[in-house]
Amino acid sequence: MTAIRIRLADVLGFAAPLVLLAVGAAVATPTRTWVVSLSVWTGCIALGVVSIGLRARFPGRFTEILAAFWPIPVVFAIYATLNPVIDRVSPALMDPFLMRADHALLGGYLAVWADGHIPPFLVDLLMVCYASYYLWPVLLAALLFRENRHEALARLTTLVLMAVWLNMLFYVLVPVIGPRFSLATHFTGPPQGWLVGTALYEAFLRSPMIRDCFPSGHTALSLLILWFAFRHHRRLFWVMLPVVVGLLSATFLLRFHYLLDLVFAVPFLLGVHALWVFVSARVPDAWEWAPAEGVHPAHI
Repeated sequence: MTAIRIRLADVLGFAAPLVLLAVGAAVATPTRTWVVSLSVWTGCIALGVVSIGLRARFPGRFTEILAAFWPIPVVFAIYATLNPVIDRVSPALMDPFLMRADHALLGGYLAVWADGHIPPFLVDLLMVCYASYYLWPVLLAALLFRENRHEALARLTTLVLMAVWLNMLFYVLVPVIGPRFSLATHFTGPPQGWLVGTALYEAFLRSPMIRDCFPSGHTALSLLILWFAFRHHRRLFWVMLPVVVGLLSATFLLRFHYLLDLVFAVPFLLGVHALWVFVSARVPDAWEWAPAEGVHPAHI
């Protein structure tokens, strides 16, 4: 059995489900939604423990992949099970405040102005760009792993988890459903694409968690990944750049976000980056524990 290695990214991966379990233990009610959420959060912790343990017990390529990437399904699982927490902490939607802010700033709503003026081929293109949001962090992480750039991968994972968990905290404190729902009566119908645009748009309408607009995670995380790719994988940066431009355009042209969602994403991502720099300068990338030697910090 090799030494057990716990990355800072692993600590962050455990942090969200542990905090949610603590909150759930204090406020949960015996409903199916709470039971499912509590079970999922427990499973997230178990996945991390098993993944790290298997790597230590059976070192090899597969267990290395498992230990490096186990936080990815945890992020999706936490996102999909936040509803009971939002119901308890912030049951009232904040859309009316953002709608008034957009109207005061613009005299109307960008999504309403764009309704009916986006050609079908552009709807397809923008929706593909919007959906690519989920691809870029995973693709960049996979490229860094394949190239054995483990220190960069660990820092990327730490950065992404900080951004995602803080973004979800805002979802809990400032629940917003966005123009696609709150301004539905202002639109002539769903955006019409030629091939996949309409289907992708309707798929997002069926998301398990729809109070996820403030701040725009698509904006903040995409820009953070774009910056990280510029620093560590320049070829991917140039591939990402035009797609991210389309993604950011889709956030307001296709009714997902208010202008204020995007505007606030900028100081949000700057704050996340500042926190990441502060923590990275003071906390080791990882700790290793061996029964005969104890615990010591390590750089991956």
